Amino acid sequence: DWIRAVHCFSYALGLVPTMHWGIGLDWTLTFAGFGWLFSTHFFEDTYLPVYLWIKYVRRWPDINSPDDFAYIVQTKPLALFLAISVDQIIHVSCLIPIAWIAARN
Repeated sequence: DWIRAVHCFSYALGLVPTMHWGIGLDWTLTFAGFGWLFSTHFFEDTYLPVYLWIKYVRRWPDINSPDDFAYIVQTKPLALFLAISVDQIIHVSCLIPIAWIAARN
């Protein structure tokens, strides 16, 4: 968890200049954006959202537990591609609230 936290902190911190100077958010919204990006990224990197999407939305056969998910992703290239795609879509989707706030300022 410590390595994941450092990764997520670095990611969110790297977007602070873009949020403040690039987009023009005030410091309060920039810090709120930092908190949003850190927390959503931290949760997303557990891969629980990807697992749940593949299990309940995609309804991939043979996935009944996170262990099944891990095994299938490691052994089937199509499953790995799907997992990476879903992961990135969720990551990019977490930027939408920042963009929405920026558009309203």
